[in-house]
Amino acid sequence: MKTADDDDTMPIVVAVEGPNGSGKSTVARHLASILDGRIVRYPEAFLQFRAEQGLDEFPAIPRLLYYLAGIAQLSETIAGRDSAVVCDRYFASPIALLVAEQSLNEEQILRHAGPLLDSIVMPHITLLLSADHRVLRQRLAMRGIERPGASMQQTATSGAFVDRWNKALRKLLSARCSTIEIDTTDTTIERMCQLAGRAVIRA
Repeated sequence: MKTADDDDTMPIVVAVEGPNGSGKSTVARHLASILDGRIVRYPEAFLQFRAEQGLDEFPAIPRLLYYLAGIAQLSETIAGRDSAVVCDRYFASPIALLVAEQSLNEEQILRHAGPLLDSIVMPHITLLLSADHRVLRQRLAMRGIERPGASMQQTATSGAFVDRWNKALRKLLSARCSTIEIDTTDTTIERMCQLAGRAVIRA
């Protein structure tokens, strides 16, 4: 498994993971600013294809393979970095999503995803953002998205789904990379960013 630490001269790589509404994009923007780096996300074409083809309705294995292709592309982007990189979601969120949906069990996922996860560039540190379901639901409602995706709908309607997603995220990340969890339930945006910045600087 390659890691971002394999070459100490390379700029830092930070991943921000967590369920919808936990503050990932806000924190990613802040970290990119203080690290003088850039944000890396799944390409718009990747997300557009998922929506247009109704990928969320596909069987679990084809969905997982599609996610893995996106993860591989992000890893290649990270590997070629010439400045700090902040990933607004990387490998953990989409894989843990399938566990949360109870579409696949962990053994099935590792059978298909394990070889790729052993080869991609791992971040120096991952920040896992979490929040109470009540707060996530409120934040998502404030976005006013007319046609939210499947994962956003499930996040808004099911606390059990969010609990399963967080549990799968913790287990997957703890086995793969250095992770710090930040509970954003009762924090302001300013405090959320402050905590994330301190965590990265200390790491």
